[in-house]
Amino acid sequence: MTVYHRERGVFAPSTRGIAAERLFYSDLRTEGDVPTLDERITDYENARFDSLLQRLRASAPSEPLAPEDPAEFVTHLSVRTAHFRDAGGEGAARLLNAIGDLFRDRDFVRWHFGLDGSTPAGAMREQLDELWQKHEPELIAMGFTKRSYDAAAFAIGKAAFENNFGRVEADVHRALSNIEARAAESAQSAQRQSLDRNLVPPLRMEKLQNLHWRVDKGPSDGLILPDCVAIGIDDGGANPLAFSDPDSLAQVLLPLSHDRLLVGKRDKAFAAIANPNELLSSCAWDFFVARDRTADLDQLRPLIRTATTDLFNRDIGEALAAYRGGA
Repeated sequence: MTVYHRERGVFAPSTRGIAAERLFYSDLRTEGDVPTLDERITDYENARFDSLLQRLRASAPSEPLAPEDPAEFVTHLSVRTAHFRDAGGEGAARLLNAIGDLFRDRDFVRWHFGLDGSTPAGAMREQLDELWQKHEPELIAMGFTKRSYDAAAFAIGKAAFENNFGRVEADVHRALSNIEARAAESAQSAQRQSLDRNLVPPLRMEKLQNLHWRVDKGPSDGLILPDCVAIGIDDGGANPLAFSDPDSLAQVLLPLSHDRLLVGKRDKAFAAIANPNELLSSCAWDFFVARDRTADLDQLRPLIRTATTDLFNRDIGEALAAYRGGA
């Protein structure tokens, strides 16, 4: 086995040293405790999951498969990897960083809080309405009408913004930085909670059962296996399956071995994938593995992380552009 790593180069590790980590999901169980998540996953994979793999590998190339086995197999693998938590944590951190940049823009913040007009709007309108509902009797007793309260509070808010923007900006940046620092931990916790509820998330599995499945032969120089394991292809291109919308999937690819590729398609018309290793390597986050070291595979290493990075940049950019549309 050869590892093609984004940062560490190309090397041949011990099989225990790649794509494996002790106590990845949970701590050791103490006597009398219920089985840990690691133990539950191990039990599932030693029993049910191993038999799924053997049946899929034994399938005749290009023969249609009943969808239940491949859907279960692919669903479990796509959500249990380190890729899912590492890339997910990075995506959350990038989003928070983008939000931080947004709230360092004085013009945007003025628009967001509705401070550019003559009457409250946007977030300022919502906050003033909430405060009025909460303190209406006291404000009326002080002689305010809703209209006079809005005018006075709005004027105070505008003045406070101009005087305190720098301090508020620093407070927002500090709060977002604290959240960003915990992004990886939050992604890890979310993955554990998801797997603790279901080792094979049922809704995602049901969506994949709607695809047509078969096993194809791999390319003559052999298939690679990315750390995301499975990829999804839609109109936007290839992405790790865990980050793909199951409703828009046109195709799913998962290497079963160096010469067998599990393929799921929305329609029944199957065609050979011209460049499966190119697509698979671009969806990897840190590394992919292959049976051999070759010059052609070496050239794929710079593609690692590119698809996921493009996905994050596109989604974050579109979300912020839509939000800033009124600014």
